[in-house]
Amino acid sequence: MCWETIDSFNTSEARKVDLIMEYLRSQAAHISWRTIYRDYETGTGINLQVPVYDEEEAVEIYDSLDFDSIVGFILDDEDHDVINAVINIIHRILKHPRIAARQIVGLGNALYALERLPKITEGAKCNFSINYEAGNEEFKEFVYIDFEISDKSFGLSRGGSVSDAIVGSDSYTLPGWLVEAGGYSDKAAELYDLEDIVFEYLILGAKIEVDDESQIDYNKS
Repeated sequence: MCWETIDSFNTSEARKVDLIMEYLRSQAAHISWRTIYRDYETGTGINLQVPVYDEEEAVEIYDSLDFDSIVGFILDDEDHDVINAVINIIHRILKHPRIAARQIVGLGNALYALERLPKITEGAKCNFSINYEAGNEEFKEFVYIDFEISDKSFGLSRGGSVSDAIVGSDSYTLPGWLVEAGGYSDKAAELYDLEDIVFEYLILGAKIEVDDESQIDYNKS
């Protein structure tokens, strides 16, 4: 039997490939889907193949797939540690004396989506941030920690700026954390002390901002 490759993956995407294959074999079982490992100049890869006589139909099926929904969020132990830390942060923020009712609703949507990971929560879209500013006309410092939770991604970004009346102003960005539905991730930050940092800024008087555009159907999810 002759086989045709219809897609290729890095070996680091093995879990993603397994989920795609599981879906294809359940939804289009009449086609003989298979994966094989190949050695290339850049390293070992995974080829998704079908028999040549099934290629046209297989490509049509494959091109119609919603990979984000099929794969969902692929999480490792570090991801779960960060998720648990953010869940704890939300619980802490919800007890803040200056939290507004609308912010509570938005954070509730974020908390719901976080607790359901790695499942996708359709319609979730909430950003919230901790913003700390201190100083005077001579020297000012601004620090932010932004969190994003949606049906497409979960992540955080960090940075800030300093302003010196003599030297001038400068802004900076620190390594962040991003996991997307569909398998992509970019996890450069070290976040073992994330909770402590956020709580310290809250004690110092940091502002809480919540931007929620979620449209979650709780009856369906």
